[in-house]
Amino acid sequence: MGKCVEGHVTEGLKCQLCGAPLDFASSMEDVLKVKLSLPSPPKSQAILVGVGGNVRAEHVSYLGIGEEKVSYSSLTLPLVKGGLADDYERSYKETLRRYLDGLQFFSSPARLAVLDSTNLLSPAVGSLLIDVPAIVVIPTPDSSTLELSTSYLTLNVLDRSQIPALLVRRDVIEDSTGYVHGVGVVNGMELLSSLASLVLSSYEEIWDFMQLNSKLGVRTYALTWVLGGSDLVFGSPLNAMRASTFVRSVQFLEEEVESLALAGRVDKNQVESVERSFRELVRDGFKGKLSTTKVMLTSTESSVYDLLLMYGVKGVVGLEVLEAAHNKLQSRAEAR
Repeated sequence: MGKCVEGHVTEGLKCQLCGAPLDFASSMEDVLKVKLSLPSPPKSQAILVGVGGNVRAEHVSYLGIGEEKVSYSSLTLPLVKGGLADDYERSYKETLRRYLDGLQFFSSPARLAVLDSTNLLSPAVGSLLIDVPAIVVIPTPDSSTLELSTSYLTLNVLDRSQIPALLVRRDVIEDSTGYVHGVGVVNGMELLSSLASLVLSSYEEIWDFMQLNSKLGVRTYALTWVLGGSDLVFGSPLNAMRASTFVRSVQFLEEEVESLALAGRVDKNQVESVERSFRELVRDGFKGKLSTTKVMLTSTESSVYDLLLMYGVKGVVGLEVLEAAHNKLQSRAEAR
């Protein structure tokens, strides 16, 4: 629903009564007062832009492009015909700002953004983020020039805003499989949601780790993980951590690693073993190389463990293709 300049509230992009264009941004305020008023912000929140999945948080909101819709749990904005990322930002940045304010997103003690960096809303959403980490899905090098360029813009705006970005390449997450206790086998975006849930489960400590790294100039992270691991399969948590490095969210060079953190859900009887294994991993592979390390484990009754390793890196292999695509698109636009 939107409101035209005459005050009529109708559906669509134009007023069905007088034909005037609808001011979707201004009518958002009225909608939010009714649908998004909360006595206090949720303890944990996640916003997902262009991706699905079930993140374990007190509240999750899905943002995307399509048939116009606004509710407490989703915001879908109309397609801007022929629009690029900057067109979407001009059209919808204020609407997005009001929506996030209505959710009290930045007041939640634990908050996380999950962005498909190729979604044309992602640069606009990224420009609004303040003091919140972002899991960012990036495209494969053979993606379209538009997707690569939009991804570059998303990462660029996050970097300018000093937002920690946990990078995951789309093909890696789509080809990965794990097991989550109480859920079962997960893959694709459901697996990504499980990783996001791990971040939220130890949010305060992870955010402290990331803030320290940011002061040292490190705001980009690569990930490896084990979901549903056990010593019956791996022999030890150390073996599980080592095995996880064979599937990396993005490629990086070991000498580029500046910091390393471990988050996870572990059986209460295995916490000490996992912590010891992490220290051995650092000693064997990164001794004397890391600025910061941290272990953040949540104790559970499950017999399997979920581990998420976060590598603070100075650079990621392959990101140069995003900038090249963006420059190519810019050159075409300037030549017209």
